[in-house]
Parts: sequence; C-alpha cells; structure tokens
Amino acid sequence: MAYVFILIVQSIWFSLPIYAANMAPVIVKKIPFLAVPIDMGKTWRGKPIFGSHKTVRGFVFGILSAVIVIYIQKVLFLKGGVWESMSIVDYEMFPFIFLGFLFGLGALVGDAIESFFKRRIDINSGEPWLIFDQVDYIIGALLFISVLYIPPIPHIIVILAIGVVASFVTSYIGYYMGLKDSKI
Repeated sequence: MAYVFILIVQSIWFSLPIYAANMAPVIVKKIPFLAVPIDMGKTWRGKPIFGSHKTVRGFVFGILSAVIVIYIQKVLFLKGGVWESMSIVDYEMFPFIFLGFLFGLGALVGDAIESFFKRRIDINSGEPWLIFDQVDYIIGALLFISVLYIPPIPHIIVILAIGVVASFVTSYIGYYMGLKDSKI
C-alpha cells in the first residue's frame, strides 16, 4: 500500500509542470497580449490548421508556467529532504529553464497536434474528443522530456491515469468558474 501511495505522489509531483503548462493558456485567455493564433488563421484543405484557440499567448504562458514550476521543484529538491524522496528525476542534473521548456513545449505541442486532428475530423475548437483531450498534452510532454529523462513504466501509467481524472475535474471546475465553455 505504501508503494502505491509513493508511486501516486511521485507521479503527481513529476507531472506538475505538465499540468501548469496545460492550464496556463486557459487561465490567461482573456489577456489580449499575444492573442495571435499559432497557425496565423491559415487553413489546410479548407479547415483551420489548429484553430483560433491555440495562440502564441498560450504557448508563451504555458512554457513560462512549466519553467516556474520546475524552478520551484528544483529549489525544494534538497539532498536528503522529503522532496528528494518524492522526486523521480534529479532536478540538479538539468538546467531548470531547459527542463521546464521541454515540459511546457511538449505539453502544448501535444495539445496542438490533437487539435490538428480534431479539425480534420470536423470537431470544432472547444468540443470534446474524449480520452484524446485528456492525454494529448501528457504524451507530448513525456515525448519531449524523454530526450533527458524517461520515467519508469509504472509512473507513466499512473501519470496518464491521473491526467485523465485530473482533466475531467479541472474541466468541471473551469466551467463553473467561467474559464471554459464546456464541462468536458
């Protein structure tokens, strides 16, 4: 039982910059600064490439959020401290800016790729595409971060499972706070 608890805590701790990068664009969406679609409004085969919801602002704040979270994790990662035992990656091995950049960019690219495919099958921006909406950013972040570190398989499974549950929970909260247009 202690192993499962530690596995879950370690997976959540590792995933915090991924969650921050994924949530930041929603939190800052009303800020007009850099509200330019990353696809510049272009289309491919008559459909938006990513859609107007994927903005430069979202990428900037998403990456910045992941970098800030990694910095905090690195500061809290003291040799022999409780945070070291909860960490599956040694934050002192990597520059926090690079690590945070990979986490953030990976999460946002994963989400953008999923949006690209949603546009191809006529799912509009903001409409749900179950399971893919819940794991796209996690898979993207895990792929990008894999150039430096690959988490153990049990952690990857838990990270994905928690990501699905957390995505539904945060979507409901965001909807009731007026930050999201749908509950899913």
